[in-house]
Amino acid sequence: MKKHTLKTALLLASMAAIMLGVAAFPPAAKAQMTKVWEADTLDPNSNQSAVPLKFSYDGKKVICIDDYITILDVKDGKKLFSVSAQNDADISYDGRWLAVMHPYKGKDQWNQPEYYNYVAIYDIESDFKLVDSLPLKATPKGGPPYPYAVRFSPDGKKLYTTSFVYQGITLTVFDIATKEKLYSQDYVLGDGKRLEVTSDGKYYVVSIREGYKYGAPSPPRYARVYDAATNKELYKIDIGSEELDEIGRISKDNKLYTRTINSIRVYDLNDKGELISECSIGYPASVCLTKEQNYMIHFSPTYKVIDGISIEFELPSCKEINKFSLPARLEDSFNGLFLADIPSKVIEDGSTHWYIPMIALFQYNGDIVENKGYSINIPETVKEDILKIKINLNKPEYLKISLLDSSGKDIDIIKEGYFEGENDIEYNIKGLSQGIYFVQINDISYKFMVVR
Repeated sequence: MKKHTLKTALLLASMAAIMLGVAAFPPAAKAQMTKVWEADTLDPNSNQSAVPLKFSYDGKKVICIDDYITILDVKDGKKLFSVSAQNDADISYDGRWLAVMHPYKGKDQWNQPEYYNYVAIYDIESDFKLVDSLPLKATPKGGPPYPYAVRFSPDGKKLYTTSFVYQGITLTVFDIATKEKLYSQDYVLGDGKRLEVTSDGKYYVVSIREGYKYGAPSPPRYARVYDAATNKELYKIDIGSEELDEIGRISKDNKLYTRTINSIRVYDLNDKGELISECSIGYPASVCLTKEQNYMIHFSPTYKVIDGISIEFELPSCKEINKFSLPARLEDSFNGLFLADIPSKVIEDGSTHWYIPMIALFQYNGDIVENKGYSINIPETVKEDILKIKINLNKPEYLKISLLDSSGKDIDIIKEGYFEGENDIEYNIKGLSQGIYFVQINDISYKFMVVR
């Protein structure tokens, strides 16, 4: 029996496809991260520390959390807004409001220093106009407070906050409309920076290490799970006592991902925090969820080093699916897009070195192959000189639309960039001879025939 080359095999497959009336597909590309854009819009600093990044809930904006809270447009990484603040910010689920954590130092009625935290509310649709502020608990014995975390409820009616106030952590829940404090809880000698709310609004989870004393053995860190309707603590999950053990993401089906010094654990919040998976994989610097609810981790030699290895793992089996080197540290994910820190730009000013934080948006094609977020209409036969393509996207997504010949060889890039909603694309094919061609969108190919 004769052996055929790959090119010959593809040609034969294409001919067979024409006879059978089905589509032939070039081989799918290997899973990889494709950079969509990079941005240097953040303010310089004197160190190379990474900037925490996260998507807004609708995936349209990037929140950069540093000494300034900076908001970028997901489409191109352009800066939309920036304000001096500390530690955390959040955008409401409808994309209308921005909440920013601020520390404040002022004077009381006796002209003595007064410290407290507050949450500033900005109207995004009115060019980020400051419209309100919610004061948090004041420090009773002096010394500045330290704002930690803020989250909107999915219905936009509540704000959940944590802050450090004189040797302890204070959890506060606000009614945004009335500014009323619906709930407040102090954790004496507490230490905790993370706060997450489930997307169905059923629970909120606070990371607390209570009884923490500097220089003493570290007490356990607990993920305290609250009923969002009653603000009643339902149960707590011991997630470890190491410095870097911490809660991570919550999936749409209310699975809580936590990071320990050498493993990833997954707990079911709907089943009283039952441990459903634990993958011992060494220290991960960051954890993100893919569309399939697998998780993507990124290893680095140390937490501050960006270069490293990214690995996608299947749950609950802990099976390694994909592995690749990436000069970036993944920070957050949304619908197959990943935000990441990349190596800083260096500016020399005499003896001083300044670093401009660099961030990037990546598209992971490991998600797109099985979960394309779009519908496409391409004519099976084209007799004119213009190829008309209709694409309707359910959610914003980065697409590379290419033209291939019958052997799978690239002819041209039709269009590339960030798309959303309905799109009508026209491409001139006057120079193509009669035959079979493919439109490839990321890693999925669609056959059409040119008839002259």
